[in-house]
Amino acid sequence: MRVEGSAEKEQQIMDDCNAHINNGLWIPLADDCQSKARRCLKNNGLNPPPAQRF
Repeated sequence: MRVEGSAEKEQQIMDDCNAHINNGLWIPLADDCQSKARRCLKNNGLNPPPAQRF
């Protein structure tokens, strides 16, 4: 899914994700891969697209 404003920031986003993706607990539906990916985008000044879990 395309993230508005992410062009030219791809490496910065991936570096942030790689540095922090395994921090904390993994709790399904509360703090999982989707919430961590959204956090990486927000940390880099981007608005994550709406996510549907089901």
